[in-house]
Amino acid sequence: ILLPYMLLLLPESLPQSKRQPMKWRSAIPGLGLGILVRNGLFARLSAVVIGSTFIGGGFQRVSASFLQKYLTWPKSSNNVAMAVAYISSMLWSGLGLPFASRKLGDV
Repeated sequence: ILLPYMLLLLPESLPQSKRQPMKWRSAIPGLGLGILVRNGLFARLSAVVIGSTFIGGGFQRVSASFLQKYLTWPKSSNNVAMAVAYISSMLWSGLGLPFASRKLGDV
């Protein structure tokens, strides 16, 4: 549904003077990811983000059954725990990161 809309109905927003011919090499998936390993800091940060994503996804998938089976976690607490985790994440993103950025500076 999106592709026909994009090709047929979505108007071009870039002014005619700034348009360039399509460079098909830049459309290859994954080619733009090279920027993540150009510098040692970016490579380490990328590894942390990728690892965190995989670990977080795996933990989320197995945590409910693990907690219920081994720690006698009531099934009703799963939603509460998930809500607390999301609220904590939003609070950290909204309040903690700006504070840390002011104190420690940006990378």
